[in-house]
Amino acid sequence: MKNTLYIIPSLLIIFSFIFFTGCSKKILLDKTADIEKAVHDELNASATNGTIANFVKLKNIKGEYVFDFTVYKDGKVLTITPVSNENGSVQSQNLLKDYFKEFIFNFRLKADQKVKVRNTFKF
Repeated sequence: MKNTLYIIPSLLIIFSFIFFTGCSKKILLDKTADIEKAVHDELNASATNGTIANFVKLKNIKGEYVFDFTVYKDGKVLTITPVSNENGSVQSQNLLKDYFKEFIFNFRLKADQKVKVRNTFKF
């Protein structure tokens, strides 16, 4: 009986910690300059040693690619437009485009706000 009294509160603390750390709110950005900087920072960090880097390595993508991103609402990508491709293949460009369609940024925008940002990737 004594063991049960210790186990239940411990489990409640553990589950509370897991729940609240997983439900953190995204930062609201409303200035275009702040949003552009956040987009560049997240994309470049991920392309260096994050999920984008892993995807590029897995698909053996090489070259320099320029994309226009339109970001809206909860950091989702509304549109992704390839602008240029140097030393890379169209197939790789399309793989990246499809990958970026599902990319979600770690910030949110006002409900009626959309921001277009251009980013260059060198792999």
